[in-house]
Amino acid sequence: MPKTTTLALSLCCLLGGCAMPRLQRPAEAFNELSKTNQAQLEAQCGNAGQQAVDCRRRVREEFAAQRQKNDQAGR
Repeated sequence: MPKTTTLALSLCCLLGGCAMPRLQRPAEAFNELSKTNQAQLEAQCGNAGQQAVDCRRRVREEFAAQRQKNDQAGR
């Protein structure tokens, strides 16, 4: 690596540009994963009709309840 690149990276880290990412708690990580799973299940409900609307609402309610349980268990 050229010296100018090394110097630039060092200055970047000194100025706070290389901050460590915050680690997620297990409940937070699960909640992020559940949002992905929720979106996939909602997509399977379809787009037309009241039945699709009801399906998406049930999926949202079930995942919201599970995320709330995870948040309470993580405290």
